[in-house]
Amino acid sequence: MAEFMQCGTVVVGGRKKLAARRQTDKILAAMIEGFAPTFADRRTTGRGSLISEEQVMYRVVQDYLDNLEQAANKQQLCDALKNVAAGFDLNLVAYLAMPTMARRQPRLITNYPELWKKHYQAQRYETCDPVILHAHRAPEPFEWGPDFGNDDPFARGFFDEASQFDICYGLTIPIRFWHGRLAAVTFATGHCSPAYRDCIRRHRLALEIVAREFHLQVHNKLDTWHPVAGGLLTERERQCLIWAARGKPCCDIAQILGIKPRTVRFHLDNVKTKFGVRTIREAVLLFAASNREI
Repeated sequence: MAEFMQCGTVVVGGRKKLAARRQTDKILAAMIEGFAPTFADRRTTGRGSLISEEQVMYRVVQDYLDNLEQAANKQQLCDALKNVAAGFDLNLVAYLAMPTMARRQPRLITNYPELWKKHYQAQRYETCDPVILHAHRAPEPFEWGPDFGNDDPFARGFFDEASQFDICYGLTIPIRFWHGRLAAVTFATGHCSPAYRDCIRRHRLALEIVAREFHLQVHNKLDTWHPVAGGLLTERERQCLIWAARGKPCCDIAQILGIKPRTVRFHLDNVKTKFGVRTIREAVLLFAASNREI
């Protein structure tokens, strides 16, 4: 909490806001070069005037970051990743994080067909999936398809099973975290068309940045929980509540944390729901009764 207790000024808030803008610009710079043609029909306004590709891309990136910031559960996180992937004409996404001491089961967030997801988990394929096994050894993103590990009978059978659910080709991005544990983000498709291969190769860096940002948000929102007054708060909810307890309005909290006022309101609404109260004042009283951070 020390860093938050020392940053109650507009100057620091402005720096945080600038850092958030730079993060958006970093992702935008990677995406801007030859983005998927999906957005070609969105380059005009309602009045027919042209919008620059950079403006369109900035909105796409900002929407993605906003959706990640506001996501409060696995499904909303999955929707954010799925929506930005659609901008690359990629229709299937999957995030897999291997178990840690605090979380004994692998974490799977995906829009893969439900039957394949259940089968994958029931068979504990995360321990023998040829893509995940390769990700353990590969430091860089890699492509895979039906002939990936073709000399292994199990791999052939695995990809035959996956193909029945239209999961045939993909790009997987390995991510290392917490004592070398593996997480991996996969963008997949059922058909290896020239457009798909061109998209993957042209936008590999952008997809890698998208994947790493997704992993960070999953860790911040789903791994860092704080039991308070009978409820569970995410790190961002706790930050917003602490500043609200110190008398800061939503606009000031937004500046301090480098997010939008509506996002602050979103998190504070979640706090009220979790605490079963109607006002922030009531939530603050419950929070103060079980914490010394205010």
